[in-house]
Amino acid sequence: GTAEAHELEEGSAADVYHSRIDREIMELVLLKYQGRNWNGHFRVHDELPEFFLVCFTCTSADVLTLDVSVHVKRVGSRMILSVFSPYWIINKTSRVLQYQDRKSTR
Repeated sequence: GTAEAHELEEGSAADVYHSRIDREIMELVLLKYQGRNWNGHFRVHDELPEFFLVCFTCTSADVLTLDVSVHVKRVGSRMILSVFSPYWIINKTSRVLQYQDRKSTR
């Protein structure tokens, strides 16, 4: 198959034509966030929930992950996917902040 690539600025959109539902894997790349490039992917299919998480990973000495949310809206025969973060922490300290999901055992 072939892959279309679209680099999007904040708040912009791109149409993806000729997608085959249940056969396409969409790869998302977040460039230069915290000095690293992050990759995540998911399979596009008719039963996608309205909201779901995509786990991004980056290649580094440590295994790092980042969860980003996707909102699915159906308009006629189109499926509109919006990528967003439900929250954003602005670090005004000079220290590296880390957080841990309360469900995590680590």
